[in-house]
Amino acid sequence: MTAGMHEFEAGDLVPARGRLDGHGGDATADDALLQSRGYSTPDEGARGLPGIAGATARLGVVNGFVLALAIVTGPLQARALGPAGRGQLAAITLVASIAPWLAALGLGVFSAREVARSRPVGEVFATLGGFLLLVGFCLAPLGFLVAHVLAANKPTVRAFIVIVFFLLPLSLPAGVLSYVAVGLQSWKRVNRARLIAAGGTALALTSLYVARALTVQSAAVAILASGLLAAIPTIGVLRDAGPWRFRPFLLRRGLRFGAQAWLADLAGLSNARLDQLLMISLVPSRELGIYAVGVSASALSGVVPAALGLPVLRQTAAEGGAAVARQVRLIIATGLVLGVAAAPALAVVIPLAFGQRFSASVPISWILLVGAVPLGGVAVLSAAFTGHGAPGIPAAAEAVAVVVTVVGLLVLLPILGAVGAALVSATAYSTNCGIQCVMARRRFGGQVTDYIVPRRADVVVVWRSVLTRARRAHRDTLARKARWSRRRRERVS
Repeated sequence: MTAGMHEFEAGDLVPARGRLDGHGGDATADDALLQSRGYSTPDEGARGLPGIAGATARLGVVNGFVLALAIVTGPLQARALGPAGRGQLAAITLVASIAPWLAALGLGVFSAREVARSRPVGEVFATLGGFLLLVGFCLAPLGFLVAHVLAANKPTVRAFIVIVFFLLPLSLPAGVLSYVAVGLQSWKRVNRARLIAAGGTALALTSLYVARALTVQSAAVAILASGLLAAIPTIGVLRDAGPWRFRPFLLRRGLRFGAQAWLADLAGLSNARLDQLLMISLVPSRELGIYAVGVSASALSGVVPAALGLPVLRQTAAEGGAAVARQVRLIIATGLVLGVAAAPALAVVIPLAFGQRFSASVPISWILLVGAVPLGGVAVLSAAFTGHGAPGIPAAAEAVAVVVTVVGLLVLLPILGAVGAALVSATAYSTNCGIQCVMARRRFGGQVTDYIVPRRADVVVVWRSVLTRARRAHRDTLARKARWSRRRRERVS
């Protein structure tokens, strides 16, 4: 389920306060009006790295915590539900994550872009959230048909698919609120939403396991309920939303923009899910299990790119793409460092945590760690293109990657099994990243190597940013200690 403020922190680069009431021009006209009213412009975007580093660090910590919770609760689900039950729960959660995204038509990303460009929150939510509320009511009955097609002989899965569709009138507007929070740079609310979703699920599943009440039904209820509760922190973005006005021109622009972003994400979703989907019918279940463990073990390398994507989308939407090359270089270098560090550790951790039967997952995880390096670049470039008003570029790159994935899987899965799937995934990620780097050179300037090869200046910038954050954290710690000491003295006196 989807969930996601106007809380800017020191060091974050944000546009000056103000609104573009009633303005409905194109991106160029928006930029001119922004500049005339004192907003930051694309040329000023190069100064945004410290703010992006801080937002990325906070989102990265939360993503890491969410991953840790998943690692803890995964074995509990497997032991309590068994292979068949775990498969049913996976089917339910897969539909619960895909259905709201498909129904949103890419309007969430558009709402973040518009809010970042200082369009009133009231207009954005009334227009896009109201439209998606209507879409949710229209699509809810479709759940019966989808449930029959996907789970005709699985009554539990069928029932929960219907429930997921009937929750769309709630989950779709909640998704808009989450993206509005991103556009406002309210990372505290974004992080709280993610923590509620993951923490609530982990707490519920653990409690059910201890009480010996963890079933497919109870686990599915816990996951869906936590997803809905995660929307609570993002409601605060409506506090100073301004007048709620439905803007038809905004909806038209959103549908045009969202269609391109939706296609890009659809292709990306196909790349992420297609390998395991085809493996169900093309290879034995043992191969799929080994591959799934390798995917989970290599997931840590995606924490930083996932955290950087939203800040990059917001910054590029508000300020242009001046810093995109540096951000891509840094994320690729980070993925490489994490991969080199994680590879020897996984050789020990996988057999120890999952048993010797999953030792074959080790080389698969290594291949996927290699693929995670260009995949990090894809995450940043896709967000940058979308924020810059060109979601069609990552859509085209993802489409090419889908072709590579389908052809590669059909050829290599029967021969190499899970290893072949990992090789195909790494190749598809590299193809996608290469295409987007070439297009980035044309849209943002520079050479292709500027988006791939790190520079000495990047190390200096990162080091200074880390030192700045460390000093700020140290000052905050001293300030908290001083407040605690003052309160203790006041209580004693």
